[in-house]
Order: sequence, then C-alpha cells, then structure tokens
Amino acid sequence: MRLRLNFAFLHLFSFHSFSLGESVHFLWIRCREDFSFISDLPVPIHIVEKCDEGSKVDYPSNVISVTSTPNLGDEAVGYFKWIIVNYDKLPTYTVFAHGEHIRSFLPFKTLLNCIKDVEDIKVDSYFQLNSGSDFYFRRRRVRDEDLRAKRAARYQYYELQKQGIENFPNLENATLHTYWGATWLISSVVIQKWPLKFYEACYQAALDTSIPQVSSQHDTLYSRNGVPGHPRHTEIGGFYEHAFYVILNGGSVRNKKYRRSDFKEFFDVWCIPYGDKEYLRKYRKFKPQWWEKYLREKYPQKFLS
Repeated sequence: MRLRLNFAFLHLFSFHSFSLGESVHFLWIRCREDFSFISDLPVPIHIVEKCDEGSKVDYPSNVISVTSTPNLGDEAVGYFKWIIVNYDKLPTYTVFAHGEHIRSFLPFKTLLNCIKDVEDIKVDSYFQLNSGSDFYFRRRRVRDEDLRAKRAARYQYYELQKQGIENFPNLENATLHTYWGATWLISSVVIQKWPLKFYEACYQAALDTSIPQVSSQHDTLYSRNGVPGHPRHTEIGGFYEHAFYVILNGGSVRNKKYRRSDFKEFFDVWCIPYGDKEYLRKYRKFKPQWWEKYLREKYPQKFLS
C-alpha cells in the first residue's frame, strides 16, 4: 500500500498518490511560531504548546490534537508529554519537529513525499532527519564544555532508577557521537520498546527546576515570535538533544554517521542528499533549501508547487 494523500491535499503533489493520514503523523513543539510552518503539510498535525496554554488559538484544519506543557526543557519536554498522552494510540510513524527552523535534510513538505512505502520500512526503525550535513555530526562529552549537562544526565538516571528501570545507562560521564538537533522520524515500535513509565520519568526529570532552566553553553537568544530573550538551549534541553540517540537505540550509543544506505531504508533514491556530484559542483556545501531547489530544477515533473 502506497501512503495515500486524502483529497483535501491532492493538488499539492503529483508524484505521490499517498494518504500519509494513518501511517505518518507530524508532531510539532510550538512556542508562538507562525502556523505557516505546518499549515500546508499533507498529514495530521499534533501540537504541544509551550507558551500559549489556555489561550484561544485558531489552528489550521490539519491540526488534530493539541496539548500543553510548561515552557521548560526545550523540545524534549514536549516530545515526552506527547508520547505519554498518546502511548497507547501512536501512529505507525511520527515526525518529531520543533520551532520553525529547517532542521531536516529537506523542508518537510518535500520530505514527507520522499518517504518510501511503509511496508518497505522496517517496523522497528527511526531516522535522524538532521543528518543531511556531516558538519553537525560531532563528538560531545556530556559533562564538560561540549554540553555541560552532567546534572541533567544525573537527574534523568535517578528518576529512571526510582521507576525501577535498570537498563538505561547513567550518561553523565558519557561521550556521544551525535548530530546536533532533535528532529526525528520514529516508529511506534521503537517508542514502545520502553514502557510508559520510562517516558514519565524522563518527563519529570526534564521539568526539574532545581537545575536552572537557563542557557549555560549557548547564550544566543531568540528575539522573534514574541519571545524576546528566550534562551536557545537550556542545560536540560541540550542534554536530551543527544540523549534521544541512546533512548531510541534501546539504551546504547549509536556513534556512527548516517550513510546513503541508511537513507535508502526510508526515502526514495531521488531525494537522498549523498553522492550527487552535480549538486556539489554547483553549491559546494549542503543546505536543505539549496538541495530542494536543486531537486525542483532536476526533477520538475515531481513538483506541482
């Protein structure tokens, strides 16, 4: 079965006749960002609000659920909250995204139409969507200047121990080889390899205000979308950006880059950003917007808009 678009979105794309509806959903962690980021995505949208709890908001028609959480712990708190609420009714695959930045190797509208037939993807799989650029793949030590997140790691470990979860490591002295950013395509099978109480423990650790919820290693501040002076990363948020690699990998560290063969497990070959010498001659380095522009020029028949 090809993922099939429902009729409301058929005008957007010519090259897929899929309705992502039941198979792939999109989770967006939002703090007053503009809805243009998700309004034309041809999939059901779930929103976790971090800054507008209780406010009257007119959501786009593709938004099917909204929940809220305190504005702590960056996007990780929102991810954990949504998993807790939906643990027993997860879609087959979910794109986990936040903010309004292009963090995937393609802008989401095009990315969603590159996903292979669900039947061709392993049911227990996940993919880091930031992985288009090797620049973001780096060795980072949790405890020192790379992340300065030793307390966050320790608090997570203690909460898991309290819940009787013994098979997740204490990462406070770990060295992780990871991409920066927490934008994912994750199957429900991967999520449910950990029990619900695992995510409840992580959520409580990420809300712990005994760790100052301010930026320590990243002092660049947001100054748009009505959130002036909001720290770009907190210690807790910075920790979970990288701890998700261990969570999704069943408690062990992946420590390797994504290769073209990894992309081919999830995406149609034409949109994979590795090995295209023509692109590299023209643009010299990788950026998602440039890659999409190049694809539109090379494969105009695949795009209507």
